Amino acid sequence: MNSLRPRRHPASGDLLAHQAAQIASTPQRRTRGRDYFFRVVEQLTIHLPLSRPVNVLTGRQLSKKDGDCCVARGKFRIRVSRDLNESEAVDVLLHEWAHALSWEACVGKVAHSRSISDRDFERLAHGPMWGLAFSRVYLCFTSEIALTLRAEDLNAASASGRRGRR
Repeated sequence: MNSLRPRRHPASGDLLAHQAAQIASTPQRRTRGRDYFFRVVEQLTIHLPLSRPVNVLTGRQLSKKDGDCCVARGKFRIRVSRDLNESEAVDVLLHEWAHALSWEACVGKVAHSRSISDRDFERLAHGPMWGLAFSRVYLCFTSEIALTLRAEDLNAASASGRRGRR
């Protein structure tokens, strides 16, 4: 549920796209009808990279939660419920990505502390640093990612239309 300092990436667009696809596809379980969701994950790794590797999973074992974010084995693990429709799943993904972005500033140091109450942990996890991270994630999604994916869809539709006219 929290964030770290972004890594710097090489300038090569092809290398970035390859790295993003590799990071985004390796640990994920692709679910039927979730293509857009996983394309958003790939774009987030490009536009808002995290300081640790990230695994994005979809599952049903989230008990009363739509999603969560934690650090496990040195990687971020973001889980999003499969019971959500794709639009809701993207919203939860953006929320959890903000947690990953703000991890060190918000809760990274106290996450393993046994002296913090669940209430205080939640307050820290959704505090001002998380709010700033969430606004960054949402702005990036609305101004970059959604537009990029829409343009890709239009280009693909246009290309398939040209192929069909022959």
